[in-house]
Amino acid sequence: MERYEYSGLDDQGQEIRLLTLLPGRYLDNVRVTLENVALDTTSPPFYEALSYTWGSAQDTVPICILTETVVNKAVHKSPRWFKKILGSSARIHRDNFHGVPFSSLDVTRNLTVALQHLRYKKEPRILWVDAICINQQDAQERSAQVQRMGEIYQSAHQTTIWLGPEGDASSLAMETLDDLGSKVTVDWGTLTTFSQEGTALADSVEDLPLDERQRTSIIRPP
Repeated sequence: MERYEYSGLDDQGQEIRLLTLLPGRYLDNVRVTLENVALDTTSPPFYEALSYTWGSAQDTVPICILTETVVNKAVHKSPRWFKKILGSSARIHRDNFHGVPFSSLDVTRNLTVALQHLRYKKEPRILWVDAICINQQDAQERSAQVQRMGEIYQSAHQTTIWLGPEGDASSLAMETLDDLGSKVTVDWGTLTTFSQEGTALADSVEDLPLDERQRTSIIRPP
């Protein structure tokens, strides 16, 4: 596949790029489209902003991108047809989309794993992902877009946080933290936590009502 080449953003038009994550199974290659859109904060487009850890820049994986030119032509020609095709993983092949070839872009393995987990099986998902939606090779664009990141996250329908695949009793840790959170209230004025009985809880995890497995799942020894 050819390397993906970004088209420039219109700064005067307050443009950003949005990524459409095409449907597929977990082990399928990650396939996306990119589109330049105007970010009107009074009536923003629908998208989710992704928060995640980039991972090592030396450990990358190519993802497949359908060029903006093809997307725009398809939408203009037949919006209903294109929407139907977007939701049909059966039309997405190894290196083409309904007969149209993909381009490739290298992203970190950590981001690739995140997109594999976040991808829907039968429907597209619209995201803003900084490593992909910002041309990282264009210093001027990168600087301008980074300055708008607060606005981009604030205008998103929601922010999706990717912590990584399950491992090292992480599910138990999340369950434990959720259970603790349901049993305490916080006085934000004094930053004091209280149990449901109204007694102040000590800051030390050792004093919390946890068994050894729960304690070690949320606090790792040095």
